[in-house]
Amino acid sequence: MAGYPFLRPPRQSGDLGELGGYRILQLLGDGAMGFVFLAQEKTLDRRLALKVMRPEYSATPEGRERFLREARASAKVESDHVVTIYQVGEDNSTPFIAMELLEGMSLQTWLARRESLPSIASVMKVARDLFRGLADAHAQGLVHRDIKPSNLWIEKRTGRIKILDFGLTKAGDGADNATRSGAILGTPAYMAPEQANGQPVDQRADLFSAGVVLYEVLTKKNPFRRGSILATLKAIGSEEAPPVAGVRQDTPPALAGLVDKLLRRECQERPAEAIESQRLLALAEQEYRILSGKAQASLDEPPSAVREVTE
Repeated sequence: MAGYPFLRPPRQSGDLGELGGYRILQLLGDGAMGFVFLAQEKTLDRRLALKVMRPEYSATPEGRERFLREARASAKVESDHVVTIYQVGEDNSTPFIAMELLEGMSLQTWLARRESLPSIASVMKVARDLFRGLADAHAQGLVHRDIKPSNLWIEKRTGRIKILDFGLTKAGDGADNATRSGAILGTPAYMAPEQANGQPVDQRADLFSAGVVLYEVLTKKNPFRRGSILATLKAIGSEEAPPVAGVRQDTPPALAGLVDKLLRRECQERPAEAIESQRLLALAEQEYRILSGKAQASLDEPPSAVREVTE
């Protein structure tokens, strides 16, 4: 295969090739570490997404370990808000992960396409789903370490947020040498200060990153992004994010307080866990109902927010 030499020759016209019992139908995405293909599972005759590692990375032990870590971490979590893994395998000296096929778009794409700010109801829905996914991952002793809009997927049919890409995940047992203390891994503009400094992290680092995401969804501005990686890391380590209510004045006080609390530089000043963030969000939702005159309305699945998130 000229374009994808790691694939076996196709057996059906129009296919790109085969790998590990899957027909490879088309390329869905092309990232730094690998490719994501639309695939057809031959035994069960179902379509799914097949993430395949680039040959230049699969040749290194570090690259293969990161890839396998993503599969192991994702597979441990049973959640409506984390992408489902079906199989991890290797064929033709190429590691792959078979996962559910998601339709929709990333939160990053959705934000980029919008001309106006998202509604408060939509922001709360994003927060609710994100906290649920993090709570389920943290319950398994996992810290994602790379929460950002491009790693959050909005399902087209339901508007549900799902967490993707557990490639930087650290297990809570400290056995993961690939994510040892002193290694700075992640995306600078969304890192917690302790992560940016190469210090050990726990679930509160994910909550800081969630705070950056929610700040960006509310305002379409990242509070720490600067003109260079070094300047961004310096801002995260030494500056407080401007209070979100000062950037978006219609943010309900309790929601603004939650986002500001998530963004505290000292980890002990943030919510201790995702479940605590869910509790604070519930209070913010209650306040929003009162302020908006919708005291009897449920925000669990607000139809207007679902339509807005998926438009």
